Amino acid sequence: MRGIDKSGVLITGGCGDIGLAVARRFLQAGARVMLADVMNLEKGAALLKKKLNSRNAGFVCQAQWIDEQWPFAENLLIAE
Repeated sequence: MRGIDKSGVLITGGCGDIGLAVARRFLQAGARVMLADVMNLEKGAALLKKKLNSRNAGFVCQAQWIDEQWPFAENLLIAE
């Protein structure tokens, strides 16, 4: 993947096998990733740490609460 270094990516269904695989590819290309899923925050954060272990993918949320959590996610997704 070219041209996405330091880009922000939102992946819905991100805690499933396919979502995690997509997240890995974006991370390898230098993007910052936010995963959204219906998994609770504690389980999602543990899964993220175990499967991706990247400081550029440090946010997992319950998809139904994304409006409340978006301000925090913007810091990850918007280029500095």
